[in-house]
Amino acid sequence: MSTPSDPDYPPLLHEQRVALRAYAAKHGRRWKEYLLAEWIKATAEPLLHRLRNTHGPSWLLAYRLDTASGAGHGPEGGVAQSRPRTPGRHRRAPAHH
Repeated sequence: MSTPSDPDYPPLLHEQRVALRAYAAKHGRRWKEYLLAEWIKATAEPLLHRLRNTHGPSWLLAYRLDTASGAGHGPEGGVAQSRPRTPGRHRRAPAHH
């Protein structure tokens, strides 16, 4: 099985990185959730929808926007990598009243 950092994924085009950053800026911290929903409904703009076909949901969930120097990817940044789970940081179950 491929991981997001595998060479099996085509490198992102400059335009794709710009589109991802703009989408994230527009939708805030839950941008991946919104983009995944748009992918399911096939309502994402064509440039972002193509990423669904070439990279897929697993890639998106592991992708992180590089807010530092761009790590060699230009000012738009973006690095796909798996993030290790941090002990003690789990989603809380909804409170039942």
